[in-house]
Amino acid sequence: EDKLLKMLICVAVVGRRNNLLYIRTQSEDQAVRLQYVLHSCLDVVDEKTSIAPKTPTDNRDSFLGLLYPCEDYRVFGYLTNTKLKIMLVCDDGTKDPEIKPMFRSLHDALCVALCNPFYQPDTTIRSKAFDAAVAVLMAPK
Repeated sequence: EDKLLKMLICVAVVGRRNNLLYIRTQSEDQAVRLQYVLHSCLDVVDEKTSIAPKTPTDNRDSFLGLLYPCEDYRVFGYLTNTKLKIMLVCDDGTKDPEIKPMFRSLHDALCVALCNPFYQPDTTIRSKAFDAAVAVLMAPK
């Protein structure tokens, strides 16, 4: 898992209307390029989720898998029940089983952040606790 932590380049949360709610990158120099990469992945998310919509009794995993492999990165996606998308940009070479536990911990931290009574739905996430959870996952070990 320590190897994976070094490979995490970006964490993003995208809203129901494909608006960026949160983004954290390893360096500010990469932020604009990574936003472009994330935006291009939203079509893939829509494609994967529109093929077979979930039913109330469906127990499928929210993990969407690999969304976009490009020359330097691999983008993985996760869809919450409220249609928020958590997206991780990793170095090339990261595998699905390595990334699933990271999505689960991010989803838990996101739930805590969004349950704050002062949070307005579909606005930028400014939770210090969520930011700290993301920082722990992105910290090189």
